[in-house]
Amino acid sequence: MNESDFKGTITGEVRWAMNGAYCHFHPHDLPFDWTSSHEVQSKLNRASIELARLDGMMSFISDETAMMLTSNLSLRESASSSSIEGTRSTLDDVFRSEKIEERDGWRSRDNQEIVNYRKAILYGFERLTKGEDITMDMIRDLHRVLMQGVRGSDKSPGEFKTRQNAIGMASDTLETAKMVPASPESVDHLIDNWLEYVNSDSIATVEKLAISHYQFEAIHPFRDGNGRVGRLLMLMILRRDGLLRQPVLHLSGYLDSNRDRYIDLMYRVSSEDALDEWLGFITEALEVQARSTASTVEALVRYRERLRSMVGSVNAARSVDLLFKNPYITNADVAEGIGVSRPTAEKVIAELEEAGIIREVTGKMRNRVYRADGVLEILR
Repeated sequence: MNESDFKGTITGEVRWAMNGAYCHFHPHDLPFDWTSSHEVQSKLNRASIELARLDGMMSFISDETAMMLTSNLSLRESASSSSIEGTRSTLDDVFRSEKIEERDGWRSRDNQEIVNYRKAILYGFERLTKGEDITMDMIRDLHRVLMQGVRGSDKSPGEFKTRQNAIGMASDTLETAKMVPASPESVDHLIDNWLEYVNSDSIATVEKLAISHYQFEAIHPFRDGNGRVGRLLMLMILRRDGLLRQPVLHLSGYLDSNRDRYIDLMYRVSSEDALDEWLGFITEALEVQARSTASTVEALVRYRERLRSMVGSVNAARSVDLLFKNPYITNADVAEGIGVSRPTAEKVIAELEEAGIIREVTGKMRNRVYRADGVLEILR
């Protein structure tokens, strides 16, 4: 880490290890001694309005429909957040793997990371209610769920780091890494301070989310998985403050599309106190993605009603709902999902296929798998 790059004084300071071999960035306690510009405040307000609109829309949706939306939209968020960390699997890959055995080793591993992320999101939203404090145990548990059986599972899941880590290339050392985050000795205090900040009701939610996400990454409390946990915690803060009752927001889609800027701005917050630019970026992400997610919700609900109107039987109409949990479907899914016999399920599949709602994608005569391309298109 190049000490001369760090010219800021608001967000933290450079400290040297006791042996003098390397230096690291030590974040100052929150809240920072700083006030955002009027322009950024306007962006904060716009983002808050779009988030409130999205959450308001979800409040008028039935519990059944909300569960359907949560299932696939939380997976979309999981795929995008994991992509930032280098996974190559797509949303389609994960849906497909639930019905067709994945033979590519790397894709299977990537799929599992994305599935774990969704498990962590759903676990967090079930555990945390509006107004309830986020706790240290909750953060540790989210990390355990996220890291179970995937890359980094051998790096003490759920436990804070006990030795210094670095942010950069896999080949970097503590001396050559562009960024060396907070020391292991400082983690407990910094996380306690972080929790006090995010559980405060005196700070505007959107500003709190942006600043706390930067701070969590500057602390880098775990040996691995810090980026994914940090992005998950942004959704948890919205949940805690009552701005997101269901985990449908596709925030990481914006961050993944602007990955270089996202990473560079985090670094510049540490090195140059670029807080206004960082807040502007995160609030823009929230505003754009809240509006985009609302459009996706509307499109999915409308498309489901359209598909129901395209079939004649009650069983086929009921089976349409299964496509919005996973666009890949089999005879067995229909039989189990709506409680009918296998011969009846086969008739339902035939009706859905004849209506152009699904198409067979394996080319097999037996154990066929069908896909609803229209659902996937909306989710993409």
